[in-house]
Amino acid sequence: MKSNWLDFAQRIEVPAHLAEEVWHKIEQNHSEPHRAYHNLAHLETMFRALPQLTGKQELPTAVSLAVWFHDIIYDPKSQNNEGDSATLMVNLLKTHVDKEVLQEAERLILLTKSHQLDDEKDDNGSILLDADLSILGAELARYRAYAQAIRYEFSHVPDELYIPGRTAVLNHFLGMAQIYLTEYGREHWEAQARQNLTWEIENL
Repeated sequence: MKSNWLDFAQRIEVPAHLAEEVWHKIEQNHSEPHRAYHNLAHLETMFRALPQLTGKQELPTAVSLAVWFHDIIYDPKSQNNEGDSATLMVNLLKTHVDKEVLQEAERLILLTKSHQLDDEKDDNGSILLDADLSILGAELARYRAYAQAIRYEFSHVPDELYIPGRTAVLNHFLGMAQIYLTEYGREHWEAQARQNLTWEIENL
């Protein structure tokens, strides 16, 4: 992952010394002990999903930037992880990255809070959000590991609160006409995601 970040940073003309500093921050934050799912493996999964969703190896710069930073701040007890993550990204890179790219990456990160688009024609938003939720459509064994990891991250919440809260989240996704926003996501992940979500509700 480090080499991927450094290559990307070079492409967007981030100086080498700053790229190293930012990588240290990315690695340090994603390795916090309370993170069982929102870690570097999650970023790697998203980057594997993106070319499938776009049909291209060359990704929009703002989308890639949003992936790197969308969970750089993650506290399960906080309601503003997305805003804090976007702010940190801007503060780290504002002197070297194009302002419009940063603004678009910031907008995309904030979308991961609600996972809803303001404009159904938002291609960048659709791609990022589907990549972020790609785990929902994984094979059941991977999904089960994901569900266990999420429970670990919320281990401070007792079962009597976690179970109804998590059930509400899962039912929210099941209640959507379409979980995935891209054609690829709907074709390849939608059915499996609904099976996985139903399985988790039944096994909470």
